[in-house]
Amino acid sequence: MARWPGPRLLLLWALLSAGAHGQVEVTSDYASNLHIRSTVSERSTGLVVQGVDVAGAGLAAAQRRVAALRSESEALMANLTHLNQQLAALTGYQADLHTRLARMRLCSPNTLRDLGEVELPSVPQSQQSRLGRSLAISGDRLVVGAPGQERIYLFGRLADSPEGTSNWTALPRYAALNAVSDPGTSALSGRFGQALALNDLYLVVGAPGPVEPTAASGFVFIYITSSWPTLRAPQFLMGSEILSTTGNFGTAVAVDGDLVAVGGVLDEGPGCVYLFRPGPNGIFGLQARVFSPEPGTTANYFGFSVALHAGLLAVGAPFYSDSIFRRGAVDVFRITANLTHPSARSVWQHRVLAPDASTETQFGLGLALADGHLLVGAHKMATGPSNSGGIYVFAQHAVDTYVLQRRLQASNAATSDALGAALAHSPLDGLIYAGSPSADRPTSNEGTIYVFG
Repeated sequence: MARWPGPRLLLLWALLSAGAHGQVEVTSDYASNLHIRSTVSERSTGLVVQGVDVAGAGLAAAQRRVAALRSESEALMANLTHLNQQLAALTGYQADLHTRLARMRLCSPNTLRDLGEVELPSVPQSQQSRLGRSLAISGDRLVVGAPGQERIYLFGRLADSPEGTSNWTALPRYAALNAVSDPGTSALSGRFGQALALNDLYLVVGAPGPVEPTAASGFVFIYITSSWPTLRAPQFLMGSEILSTTGNFGTAVAVDGDLVAVGGVLDEGPGCVYLFRPGPNGIFGLQARVFSPEPGTTANYFGFSVALHAGLLAVGAPFYSDSIFRRGAVDVFRITANLTHPSARSVWQHRVLAPDASTETQFGLGLALADGHLLVGAHKMATGPSNSGGIYVFAQHAVDTYVLQRRLQASNAATSDALGAALAHSPLDGLIYAGSPSADRPTSNEGTIYVFG
C-alpha cells in the first residue's frame, strides 16, 4: 500500500527544488492538523531558510477551550456570589424564625410543658447548696448561683445542641472569696450568688449578707463580660454606703443595657430598688431610687425580686398582704431615659396579683420579663404539694394590663421545692428556666433547675 510522504520528505523536496525554481511554498497535512508553510530563496552563497511559521489548529482549539472555561468560571463565581447572598438571607431568616418561635412559645402558653431538669456538668452535689436560687441567661451563656456554697457557676451552650433542648458544658466556677480583692469586704460571708443578672455587657452578682441583718449589709459585684468566661476584678457596690436603714442590699439584681437595678429588702420600711449607671469613667453611680407605691407599708419585702426589659421594671413584694396574708404582689414601673435622683416613684404603672392567691402564696418570689410577657414565681399554688412552688405566665394586653395565661408546675414536684425562686427566659430558643433551690437532689436543699418549653 502506498503511503503519503511525511512532512520531512516534503520539506527536503522543497529545499532541493528551490535552487531551480526560485521561491517555493509547501503545505502538508499531518495527523495533528499541523500546517507547515516554508519560504526558500536562492543566493549566491547557497540556500537560506528565511523562516518556518508554525500555526496550529490544535493550539487555536485549545485557546477557544480556555476562553470557554474562563466564561464558565466567571459564571460559576457569579453563581457562588448569588448563593452566598442567599445563605446570608437564610441565616437571617433562621434567626428571625428562632425569635418568632421564642415568642410563639410564650404567646401559646398551652403548649408549654415541663421538659425536665437541666443537667449541669461539673457541679458538685452538696447539702444546702441551694443551686438555682439564682440564674441568668444571655445568648449561649448561662450562670447559676449556689449561695449555700458562696459560688456561681458559668456554662456555655453546646454547639450541637438540638433546638428545644438544654445541653450545657461547664465553664470555670467562681467563689466569693476568689472574686473579692478589697480587704474591706473580707467579712462578706453573705450568700454570694443569691442574685444574678447577665447581658452582653455585664454580669451582676448579689451578695445580700445575713438573712436577718442588724445593719445595712450586702454587696453587689459588677463584672465586665468582654473576657468571658474569665472574670476579672469587678466593681462592687456596698450596701453600707447605699441603704438608708437596716436591710439587705443585693437581694435581687437585674440589668438591661448599662442600667443595673438592685433590690434592697427592708430598706425604707417595705424595701427599695436602686438604679445605677456607669459614668464617663466607667464607674457605676446611683441614678434613682424606686419606692413601693405604698411607702407606709412595712415588711412587704419590696425589692425581693426585680426584672428589667425594654424600659420596664418589675419589682416583687412577696410578703405583700391585703385581706390575704402574704399573698404577694408585683409592681410594674416605666423607667424613663432621664432618671432623676432621688425618687422615681412617679413611674409606677400597675400592680399584678395572683387571682388564686391564698395565705402565704408569696407571689413575686422570682421574676422575669420577656417580650410582652411577665413571668412570676410563687412559693405555693392552689394545686400540687405544699410549698412546691410554681410559675405564673402573664401577657401584657395593654400599657398597664396583664392577663394570666398559664400556671406551670414541675411534673415531679415535691413539698417545699420552691420552684420559681429564680426565673429566666431564653430568647434564643424560647425556653423558660426556673430555679428550685430547696429541692432535695438527693441531699437536703441541694437545688436544681427545670426547663419549660
